Amino acid sequence: MDLFLDILATASQDPSNVNKTTYDNKTANQKRPSSSPLQLVRQHQLVEFALGGICNCIPDFPLQQQFIEGDGVEILVPFILEIPLEGDRSTALTPSELNVIVSSLSIAFFLLDSSAFTAITSDQLIAKMRQCQQNSIVQVSNTAAAFLTRYQELLAV
Repeated sequence: MDLFLDILATASQDPSNVNKTTYDNKTANQKRPSSSPLQLVRQHQLVEFALGGICNCIPDFPLQQQFIEGDGVEILVPFILEIPLEGDRSTALTPSELNVIVSSLSIAFFLLDSSAFTAITSDQLIAKMRQCQQNSIVQVSNTAAAFLTRYQELLAV
């Protein structure tokens, strides 16, 4: 879990690059002068790997606790808030970008039943989940809908 969190913490220093896999040299040089487009793609691949790994581990309670105690929620939140809205994109999501988005949303879903409930249900995150629920990509909208449904169930208890 620590390896995954370290990868995300490094990448979250500039989360605007995480949901992009194509870059022009001008953009790459403005955001990170020492990074080439290839390095940014590799960074994105590491983020995809880390979020996928966390997504696979997060249902396990001891690993979930390790994620929470390792500031995982604080590291995860920017990745969710940076999910692009459909109108904000001129191109379709790549499979890699979709994996990052769905993994981020799924991790948040599993954290609803944890001690991170308050952090993962901030007004800003709930608003983003509502936006994601309207997405035309079924994986995104269904994952956001599942999150919001579970959130409502927990509030009703």
